[in-house]
Amino acid sequence: MGVRLCRSHANAFQRHGSVDRRSFTATEIRPLRRIALEWIKANESDPLVAETIVKVRALYIPTEASGAGPRPGDPARAAWELRHISGLDPRKVMAARLAVEMAGEADPQSGNSREFKLVQTSKVIHRMATRTRRAWDRRDGLVEMNVYPHNQGAGLRYMGRAVDDACSSLLERLRPFMAVGQELP
Repeated sequence: MGVRLCRSHANAFQRHGSVDRRSFTATEIRPLRRIALEWIKANESDPLVAETIVKVRALYIPTEASGAGPRPGDPARAAWELRHISGLDPRKVMAARLAVEMAGEADPQSGNSREFKLVQTSKVIHRMATRTRRAWDRRDGLVEMNVYPHNQGAGLRYMGRAVDDACSSLLERLRPFMAVGQELP
C-alpha cells in the first residue's frame, strides 16, 4: 500500500481490503449470489461461461509440497485444496465473484477498488467452504454454533486474484449489466 497506517487501520485493511469500508454481510451477498448462480446455470452452454467454469476448477488442483518452507500464497493454496476436498461447485465460486461485483456497483460507498473486491470475494468463498457446525442437545432445546476460521492478509489477496483472473472475461462481458436494477443478460 505504501502508506504507513496506525494499527487499527492496518488491521482493517488486512481484514476488509479497505481502511474505511466494512465487509459485505452474508445477508447483503446471499440474494446476489442466488441471482448470479441462476444466471450461470441458465447459461452454461455459453462458451465463455463453460471456459470460466474450467478455469475455476483448475484452481482446485492440489499443489506439490516443497521442502522450501512457506511461500507467499501458501495459505491460499491450502484453502483452494480445502475447497477441492469439500467439493465446492466452481459455479458457486463464480457466483460469489459476480455477487461481489454487483454489490460493489449497488453500493457507491464501497469504493469499488479492486483490492476491496478481491478481499470481499475471498471472504465469501472462505465462508462457503470452511464453516464448522456444532450442535448440542440440551434440556432447553438444540443449541447450534457455526464457527468460521479467522481470515485476513495475503491469503485473501492471493485467492481473490486467482478467482478474478479466472472470471475476468466473464466479468468484462457482464459489467455493463451490473448497474442497479438491471438483470444479467
